[in-house]
Amino acid sequence: MERESRLIVFAAAMTLLSCLNPLTGRVHAGVYDDVVAWWHFDYDPNANGLADLDEIRDQRNWGTTSTKGVGGKHATSLTGLLGGPSWENAPSLRPAGGQEYGGRSMLFRPAVNTENNTAWPDTFQANGLGLAGSATLITRLRWDGKNTPLENVVWLYNNHLEWNAYRGWLFGISTNAAGGRLAFYTQRTTSTMDATLTNGVWYDVGMVVTDYGTNKVGTVEFYLWHETGSLVYQKFNNIGITNSINPSPRTIVGSENHSNGYAAGNNHKSFNGAVNHLAVWNRALSFAEVNEAFGNPQPLFQIGIKNNSPFDMRPESETDAEYIPGDPWHTMRRAVTATYREATLKIPLTNHQARLDYMFHVRTQTENNAPADIELIVNTFTNEARTAKLSNDLYWHVTTNMLFTGTNTFTLRYLSGTSPYIGFDWMELAGAWQVGLEDNSPSEFVLESSVSADYFVTNPNWKHVRRAISSGTTNAHVNFALSEELARRCFFTYTTRIVSQGGAETNQHAFSVDLNGTPVRSFQPVPNGTYIRIPLEQDLVQAGMNTIKIRYDDSPAIGGYLQFDFHRLEVSDIPKGTIFWLR
Repeated sequence: MERESRLIVFAAAMTLLSCLNPLTGRVHAGVYDDVVAWWHFDYDPNANGLADLDEIRDQRNWGTTSTKGVGGKHATSLTGLLGGPSWENAPSLRPAGGQEYGGRSMLFRPAVNTENNTAWPDTFQANGLGLAGSATLITRLRWDGKNTPLENVVWLYNNHLEWNAYRGWLFGISTNAAGGRLAFYTQRTTSTMDATLTNGVWYDVGMVVTDYGTNKVGTVEFYLWHETGSLVYQKFNNIGITNSINPSPRTIVGSENHSNGYAAGNNHKSFNGAVNHLAVWNRALSFAEVNEAFGNPQPLFQIGIKNNSPFDMRPESETDAEYIPGDPWHTMRRAVTATYREATLKIPLTNHQARLDYMFHVRTQTENNAPADIELIVNTFTNEARTAKLSNDLYWHVTTNMLFTGTNTFTLRYLSGTSPYIGFDWMELAGAWQVGLEDNSPSEFVLESSVSADYFVTNPNWKHVRRAISSGTTNAHVNFALSEELARRCFFTYTTRIVSQGGAETNQHAFSVDLNGTPVRSFQPVPNGTYIRIPLEQDLVQAGMNTIKIRYDDSPAIGGYLQFDFHRLEVSDIPKGTIFWLR
């Protein structure tokens, strides 16, 4: 095993992001579109606190109250002293700023018999699920420490590891006196991250395995985002990482063993803690895609997976009309009908969010491609009706005059049509964001030399944003994701304001703006207080992650800096011209 980079902290690793293209040939609504299994861990209808077999469901095909969805990688068996894992109703923290999944987490509490040194793990098993070749795991977890002082590793995910068959792998936490460290294991190789986890703390966690085939060098990448910190990343080159899988695979979550009783040995290597959600792919996600997964949704509201199916939500007859972002997806209506006419989203907006325009986009399903009309009501404003068909994308431009600070209602209402229902594949309210307050001050941000150049707009901590570019810290990158539909259809404008300059004889400095590695505009020195508004060329905007790079262009020998008031992206149906002005 060879470490390509012993420890690459966010500040160093992310400078490569603007060179990465997350497109993989997929029609992109979000990085979760092609997820193989995704457990939200948020369903406890009998409120008994125990995770019953029917309650651990793959969100891709959730099903109905009485029946799990066909094709979902649902739990097929459970183990644990109480019959299986349990539920923790307290919400998780969201380290990278993404969505909380349902206000509930799965709690794994292995039972330990100290008299005979045996353990009984909390686990669930999903038959028919196995990841061969390259793979990715994304989760949000809280590790609560060792079960006993004897442990040196605990496993959260067993991808059908078969000893002496050299198939499958394990993912978990290696334990030592300093704390826990993310770990990957096959019979051929082991990779362990240098950065440590603190027990009792929430993390967004990712692992990407890239398998290049037999006798070739594969890679393992770890991503770790502390609840009050920023991303730490580490990559390993490994010999013999070839990942084949049993033709009749099964996955265990919670331990290496799916043992329904007390036993010694590997039963002790059981995860102790909480998991808010867990997703796996049978491909290697890029650096940009992992960060998109951490920050989902992008950046305001999104529900559903783009898979031409509404079954990741719930039958309209089993749910209320109103849905609040962050609630379980199974409380969202998957359709509106002549009987259940409305589905209402209650979306909170801050003051600066309510001052932006957005696009409301929904992909619809109808019976036999028959048409039906639907309208969108935003608060008290009724928008023009649209005609839904099978796999049809509908758009409404939501302007700021429809919105206010606080909880806004977005109601989709069935009107009439040949199809008796209009189903929802997925939907989003997106296309615009603002980082920082428009108050002629960079005080929300932080000294540029103290943080990474890269900032993701889903990160709620503005103290991760560089307040300036300078001769010594020349770049600031603002990263944001767009669906394929919005990137293809809409027009976007980037705006910032220069609020302070200095450090050189002229006290004004040249700078430029790039989009996804391509220069967009270069500016000669401008006075403080100047707004810069740049339309982004549509052929440069891409589905998935985009990077706006602001670059200091004066000679490093001169010295100097430019500070920013805010960064803003605006969306529209029509292109806008280039503007810069002094207020």
